[in-house]
Amino acid sequence: MPVADVYHELINATSEYEVAQIASREAIARSAATNAYLFRRTGPALRNAGHETAVSLSCLDACTDQQPWLLTTATDDPCLAPGIREVAALALPDSDALLVVTRGRGQPFTTDTRTHMATLARPIVDALANVDRLRSMEHMALIDGLTSLGNRRRMDRDLQQTLRSAEVSNQPVAFAMIDVDNFKTYNDTHGHIAGDKVLRTVADTIKANVRSTDVVYRYGGEEFSVLLPGASPEAAYKVALRVRDAIEHTEFPGEATQPNGSLTVSVGVSGLNGEETKDVQHAADKALYEAKKLGRNQVVLTSAEPGCG
Repeated sequence: MPVADVYHELINATSEYEVAQIASREAIARSAATNAYLFRRTGPALRNAGHETAVSLSCLDACTDQQPWLLTTATDDPCLAPGIREVAALALPDSDALLVVTRGRGQPFTTDTRTHMATLARPIVDALANVDRLRSMEHMALIDGLTSLGNRRRMDRDLQQTLRSAEVSNQPVAFAMIDVDNFKTYNDTHGHIAGDKVLRTVADTIKANVRSTDVVYRYGGEEFSVLLPGASPEAAYKVALRVRDAIEHTEFPGEATQPNGSLTVSVGVSGLNGEETKDVQHAADKALYEAKKLGRNQVVLTSAEPGCG
C-alpha cells in the first residue's frame, strides 16, 4: 500500500490498538517479516501498544535515541514470541514508540530493512500523537475540574457497567449519595473561593476513607457519590459512617458559623446482594433525603428498589 494511503488510514485510527494493527501489517509487508510489534516505552519498560501490560526492557533497550537502529538475534526475549528470532528494531523519532519486526532463525534482516521501515515512522508517530490527544480529551470530559474526581457523566457510565456485571456475576454492589450539610450557608458567609476549598477538602476526605476498590464522583454542586462494587449493604454502611465521621472531625476554616457549629455531611446508602439489577441510585437518593429529615450529619441505609437500573 502506498505510504500516502497508509498515512490516511493511520491518522483516522481512533485507538492505540488500531494504530498497532495497521503498523504491524505494513511493517510485515515492507520487510517480509514473520511478525511485527509496535511498542511504547513506559518508564523502564516496554508495553505492547494497545495493551496494558508492560514488560521489562530487553535486548530492545539498545534501540534508543542515540542508537535508533538495531539488528540482532534474540533468544527468549520477554518482549517477543518464545524462541530464537532475527530482530530488526527502529526507534521512532520524537516518540516513545519502537517498531520491531522478527523472522525465524537463519533469516537475518539487512540494513535495507531500515529504509523500508523508516517510511512508516512519521505516519505512525503522527497517528499515536492523534490517538493520545483523543484519549486525553475523552479523559477530561469525564473529570470534574474543581475536585479532579469523576463527574456525573463518568458516574452514569460506570454505574451501568457495574450493575450489569453484578447481575451477571451475582455479586453485591452498593451506591452512596453524599451531600454537604447547609453548604449554601457556608458559601454565603465565606464566599465561593472558600466554598471551593471546602469542596476539594471534602472530596479528598471521602477518597481517603473509602475502600481502594470504590470510586468517588462529584455528582454536582455540593453533592458527591460513591460506587462500591462488591460491597454488601452492611459493608457500604460502615464505609459511609467512616466518611461521615472523618468529615465531622476535619477542621474547616470558619465552620463555627454553620448552624450546628461544624461542617458535616449527610449520606444515603443503597445496596443489593446479587439480585437482579435495581435502581440503586434512586434508592440512595431517597435515603439521603431521609438523612436530611433526621437532622443532617446522618447515614441512612435502604434497599434498592425495582427499576431500570
